[in-house]
Amino acid sequence: MVPVRLKIENFRSFSEPVEIPLDFSNLFCIVGENGAGKSSIIEAMLWSLFGASREGLKKAKTVMRKGKDYVEVEFDFILQDGLYRVRRRCDSKTRVWVFKIENGIPRELILKEGVQSAEKLIQSFIGTDYRNLAATSIFMQNEANMFSKLSPSARRKLMAELFDIEIFEKIREIASQKAREKKSARNYIENQLDDSKDRFRKLPDPSEDIAKLIKEIESNSQRIKDLSAEEIKLEKELSRLETLKETILEKKSKIVKIQHEIEEIFNDIKKNKNNLSKLMEIKSKEKEISKGFEHYNMLYNKEKELSDKSFQHDRLQTEFRNNEKQLLKLIREKDHTISILTGRKESLNNGIREINKKLENLELLAEDARRYDASLKMVKELEGKEEQAQKFRDKISQAKANIDAEKTIILSNISQLDKENKALKVELESKTKFQKQLFSVQKEIEEAESIDSQVEEISENIASVNVKFESLKSALKTLHTGYKKVSEQLQYLTESRESKCPLCGSMLDSKHREKVKTKLDKEFNEIANDIKHNNEHGVNLLAKKENLTKKFKYLKEKSRQIDKLRIELTKIQNEITRLEQLQEKSLDNSKKIKLLRDNLMWNKYAQKWRNQLNANKKSIDKLGFDSDALSDARKLVHKFEPQAREFHALQKSSERKDNLKKQLNDIKQELDKVKRTLIGEEISALMKSIKEQIIQLDYDRREHSETRREMSKYEHYKQLEFKLEQAKSQIPQVEERIEKLNTRKENNDNELNATIKDIEELQHRIAKYKNIAVRLDEYREQINNLNSIRLELERKRNDKEKILSLRDELQNSIKKDSEKINLFLSIERKYNTLAEISGPLGIQNWLLTQYLGAIEDNANEILDLITREGLTVRLLPEGQEKLSVRISDHLGERAYESYSGGEEFRIDFALRLALSRILAQRSGFPLRNLVIDEGFGSQDSDGLEKLVSAINDVSNEFDRIIVITHLAELRDSFPARLEVTKDAMGSKVRVVS
Repeated sequence: MVPVRLKIENFRSFSEPVEIPLDFSNLFCIVGENGAGKSSIIEAMLWSLFGASREGLKKAKTVMRKGKDYVEVEFDFILQDGLYRVRRRCDSKTRVWVFKIENGIPRELILKEGVQSAEKLIQSFIGTDYRNLAATSIFMQNEANMFSKLSPSARRKLMAELFDIEIFEKIREIASQKAREKKSARNYIENQLDDSKDRFRKLPDPSEDIAKLIKEIESNSQRIKDLSAEEIKLEKELSRLETLKETILEKKSKIVKIQHEIEEIFNDIKKNKNNLSKLMEIKSKEKEISKGFEHYNMLYNKEKELSDKSFQHDRLQTEFRNNEKQLLKLIREKDHTISILTGRKESLNNGIREINKKLENLELLAEDARRYDASLKMVKELEGKEEQAQKFRDKISQAKANIDAEKTIILSNISQLDKENKALKVELESKTKFQKQLFSVQKEIEEAESIDSQVEEISENIASVNVKFESLKSALKTLHTGYKKVSEQLQYLTESRESKCPLCGSMLDSKHREKVKTKLDKEFNEIANDIKHNNEHGVNLLAKKENLTKKFKYLKEKSRQIDKLRIELTKIQNEITRLEQLQEKSLDNSKKIKLLRDNLMWNKYAQKWRNQLNANKKSIDKLGFDSDALSDARKLVHKFEPQAREFHALQKSSERKDNLKKQLNDIKQELDKVKRTLIGEEISALMKSIKEQIIQLDYDRREHSETRREMSKYEHYKQLEFKLEQAKSQIPQVEERIEKLNTRKENNDNELNATIKDIEELQHRIAKYKNIAVRLDEYREQINNLNSIRLELERKRNDKEKILSLRDELQNSIKKDSEKINLFLSIERKYNTLAEISGPLGIQNWLLTQYLGAIEDNANEILDLITREGLTVRLLPEGQEKLSVRISDHLGERAYESYSGGEEFRIDFALRLALSRILAQRSGFPLRNLVIDEGFGSQDSDGLEKLVSAINDVSNEFDRIIVITHLAELRDSFPARLEVTKDAMGSKVRVVS
């Protein structure tokens, strides 16, 4: 970045707008009295770019001149790709504009709204931020000795910050913490491994016991198999017995069904006999019913004949009345038609007489009508052109509207993208917060993961206690069974008078009885003691299980938090990913806004409508429409229009006269025809014919009514005739049905007797199977006893196998824990190595030594240019926290503080410039400018001369060097200068070459 121009308004001591050129020389000084505003020029540059003031970043209002309500700075500078301009203004709010100047025309670079966006763009252009620019290119007042005057520890810390070495300290701390975590986890697993080995040694090997139990179980299973075969045989016989019983039940059910069916048949026979007697009664009245029905038919036929005559009589009467009405109507219509035709005839005669009067002026109006037609033709031609011109003007208006619409759309898109970027900016501000949350949650997950091993151990302990408790419950169950059995045997031996032994089944004498009783008493006491001991052991196991369960639940709850933390971690990672996508979208939107604003600036939009606009304008010019000629033609048309209208009306009247004559002749003929026409002859003849038909019909309405009354008396014989015919057809059917029911009843009686005989035979066969159920119960009891024994053997076998399984699990656990210990030990060593490499005596010291060597070489090179005392500088790290500055000359090595003020400044200047060079090389930011603000006051004339000479010697390394001083003797030491003066109105600037 090379300064070109600076414009200041209301900035500190500068009140009125002041434009300051900065490209009049590659090396110049800024001179003036103290307080004149020299340093404000450099400060204004930095403020325009970064908003930085002497009071710090973002202290915008501190630079505003007292009594003013705004401050503005405009700064032009050159970069590798051209000339740029930054304008910053602060009033009620701060705004920043960035321009690129091409061919002397500033073009605004489109940004999303906000000062931060502009400052980021500026930093991306110039390739550095405020801190690096100030540290490398500008020696502000009283900062030349910023490096030398620091304490050794502060100097070491500053170097670490400037060269980003402190990041390795953070890496060392993280690696050390990780190593401690892995060591803690390894110690925990080692304790767990020792416990597993101890438990494994205490568990016996049950393999031989398991083999013996398997043999006993196989023998027991074979005996159960044999008894089961006998049981199946007896079950088959018992099944046959059950089948016979079911057959008897079915037979009994059949008897009930047959009896019910016999009863239903008996009821049906009774009903059919009753129905038959009713039918026979109807048949006995056959002659009476036939005679009555015959008389009813005779009356019915007569009534039908009279109804037909009644219908015809009514029809003829109606037709006669209708013809009479029609005749009267025709007479009235004829009189009305004659009246109308007479009136029309008189009207036509009057019209013809009136037209003859008007035709007398036809010749005079013909010339005016011709002039009217010519004027009207001209108006139509001009109106056609006017219409075409208006269409072109409408298209022009439409094109302009479309151009404005496209411009509105582009502005709307820009506004929408700006709003979207504002919203994105608000969201992107939370990215740092989510990154901090991510680090925190990851740390919490690592802590929660260390609990898993404790949960696994407690889970195994609970499983072991459950195994022991289940084994104890099974043993107690067996003891209670034995206890009950021995109690029953003792009771039998004490209370029973039988002489059979309850143990072996042999005969008992008194001596044998006493011996058996003693044996049973001893066994009873042993079982009781075992039950008591096992109950106590069970209580202890339950208490231990309860404690372990409580601890397990507590740790499990803690461990369960890991799932929530992982879900939260995923959410945070997703949110960070989303924000990164939004950041890309924001950059894309900025590019779109820039493109849209360029299109607006250079009218690169709506090209189609712009072409149409120009084409329509040319078409209007080509048309040659004259509005004055149209106006004149319209006046002539208006003048001759009444005469032309009258002329054309008379022409039509002549035509109308001929038409009226023709109509008059037609009406005369029609009137004569109507008067000669005779009306109603046909209708009168028709009415006479209808009267004759009515007389011939000879219909008597009284006779018709009498016939209907007589027919109603005999109408019930119609229903009786129907019932008689039904009875004749149903009597044979009912007799046949009664015969069939009697046959079915006889068959059911026979089947009932046969079923009773079958039941008696089946009951005799069942008596043979009486003892089968007793024998089957005996076999089943033996099988149940053997199954109990087998279950007990299986329980013992399961207990032994659980112990064997627990031994295998412990072996696997020991193996896994050993592998985990080796893995954690390996990771712990790697973290320790990383911590050692990243420590102060590792890569930190190596990097610092490299940078210090480069700074020493640069500083000593500069000292050779500005002093003849043979001064050299050494930068020596001391331990892990200090950095000392050692100065040597021809008298040897001395302390920095023992040198004079002028020598100190030259040493500070050399160190400061060397540090600037190295920082610039490291950051990739080319060191093109150098600003030295004051600092020459401690130099004598010879020292000043050497410093000026040194500045001239290094000037080829920079595109621009600016020296600020209040010393009058330095005014002429540089090829050009800016003189800054101050009065009551504020600071002023003058260029002196």
